[in-house]
Amino acid sequence: MISVVIPVFNGEQVIAKALISLVKQSNKNFDVIIVDDGSNDATCEKIKRFSLENKQLKITLISTPNRGRSIARNIGLINSANEFVCFLDADDEFNINHIEDISNAIVKFPECNFFFGDSEIVRLDDSWTKHDGFMQRLLNRGDFWIKDGDYILFNEDFAFHLIEGSLIPMCSTAIRRKTAVEAGLFNLNYSVSEDFEFWFRLALENVFIGINKKLSTVNHHYDNTSHPSKRFSTIQQQIRVTEHILKNYKDLSPLMRTKFIKKRENLFSNLLYQASLISSDKVFHILLKASSKKLWFNFRWLKLLASRFINKLKSY
Repeated sequence: MISVVIPVFNGEQVIAKALISLVKQSNKNFDVIIVDDGSNDATCEKIKRFSLENKQLKITLISTPNRGRSIARNIGLINSANEFVCFLDADDEFNINHIEDISNAIVKFPECNFFFGDSEIVRLDDSWTKHDGFMQRLLNRGDFWIKDGDYILFNEDFAFHLIEGSLIPMCSTAIRRKTAVEAGLFNLNYSVSEDFEFWFRLALENVFIGINKKLSTVNHHYDNTSHPSKRFSTIQQQIRVTEHILKNYKDLSPLMRTKFIKKRENLFSNLLYQASLISSDKVFHILLKASSKKLWFNFRWLKLLASRFINKLKSY
């Protein structure tokens, strides 16, 4: 048995489509744990109605106060009684053979704790860069893998090549529940790049197996947390995650540490560029918000932003 964990917040417009993709699965040997993260719309009502109308789908609904998707996923993991957990975001969909392909991989590689496949990307907003999927972009990073039929076997350099960015689509993953719990689950301090931090932490200790198929459909739209219009905020979070890893992961190899430092510098440069694209009013709002949270001396980017805002004032 596999559990499918779905975190959802205000998903009344999209949750039915995600659930229909589960009803259509060729392999029915799974249950569904939906964690409603404090929705204030009709999400829960829609889920309950769907559950009554589709009783062949075993759905458990857990309602919690709004605390973010990391804790929602953790709650789903903890409440699963099955050996493996798959994740599905409320605005994405499983392809019809998703559970079947995951199950076949688990049977073929019974000692493996983590599997992931590719995803089809559907752009509902032209702001996104056009990509067909994720897997090939990951494989293009170097010779750290071999193919075995429909599977991709990654070697010990996998974690090193992951540093550039995970390219592991959340809705095409399967993790052994016990492994996730023992690894400490998703870090609750992050709402962006929380998946990268978790995958990297796991990759340091575990072998990853890739399934060379598109197991799901990822819908890129305006409300995605990683939407290009939110790039400024996204980079801030990526810097926080990078600094967290540099500070707390004591056993990183020198090559890994150097690569993370280089990544942090590139992120700072990109942040400055993004700062040049936003209005002074927005910069001022960010500074005030950071000041109220006493973040001034924690992030170098705040000082850079302050400098930019002062220079902007001088130009008037």
